[in-house]
Amino acid sequence: IKMELRPYKSSDAETILSWCDNEKSFYEWSAGILGNYPITEKQFGFVESLIAFTAFENNEIVGFFTLRKPNESKDELRIGFVIIDPKKRKTGLGKKMLKLGLDYAFNIGKASVVSLGVLITATDLRDLKILKPKESRPMKYWVKSGSARK
Repeated sequence: IKMELRPYKSSDAETILSWCDNEKSFYEWSAGILGNYPITEKQFGFVESLIAFTAFENNEIVGFFTLRKPNESKDELRIGFVIIDPKKRKTGLGKKMLKLGLDYAFNIGKASVVSLGVLITATDLRDLKILKPKESRPMKYWVKSGSARK
């Protein structure tokens, strides 16, 4: 089944916000940046100031993430607010979605470096082997091959 990304629409908010049904899961996803649980769809509108994507399979929303510039660097993008529908976790969708996000960041966003910002408690991301289980830093970097930055 092919996964596709499209720009986030405010009409996606209800579905995406329903995936965090308690304060702990909401905090693990948002690191407190979005406010206190629960937030409204209007508060979630904050993500429209970022490069936000909704992931689909079979015309069904299955995931969400954002890209943003983490600092003044023009060549780095950071992936954040990564979430997959809880009913579809542990099926490889997160890895698939992040690969599409990396492809966008490097080829369309023209980034030479892409970082992933997650809380260490986000165990589902560690399970994807994107972060090593014993890694102490909550950051993972990918560098475009041929880039001068290492």
